[in-house]
Amino acid sequence: MRLNIFGRFFRLSRKDVPKMPKRDKKKSQATRVVDARGGRGKTRVVGIGQTQQDLPVVAWLIIINGTYKGQDYRLDDRKYTVGPTQNEDIVVHDDYLSSPHCAIRYEGGSFYINDLGSKNKTFVNGEPQTEWELIDNDHIKIGQTEMMFKCL
Repeated sequence: MRLNIFGRFFRLSRKDVPKMPKRDKKKSQATRVVDARGGRGKTRVVGIGQTQQDLPVVAWLIIINGTYKGQDYRLDDRKYTVGPTQNEDIVVHDDYLSSPHCAIRYEGGSFYINDLGSKNKTFVNGEPQTEWELIDNDHIKIGQTEMMFKCL
């Protein structure tokens, strides 16, 4: 599977793409689209016979510039710290990052990014943020490194 982001293609392996459960022919419930945020752009598709809790938690953090351009990190339902040292879950070597710089966590059906008191701040979509609920295609800038958040 290939993911196109601003003209760059990223290759995803089959293990990165969750399998949809087989459809139960007895259930006649149609696919529903659920907008959980009142128009902010977060849309979840709930398939036939599924609830939101049945869907796997899958998101990616893709670096779009700098030394690690094209590197992607799969995110699940745990907490990840981002920074320049080997102690972080996601290591990004950038002279402008604090250690740890920020954290990404999954909580209540959404991903959140938190600045951890960094000197150069964490920017989401060009604005400095201390805490932000991430949605698909959010741009994150930490130090000189830019990343894109992608979720299913």
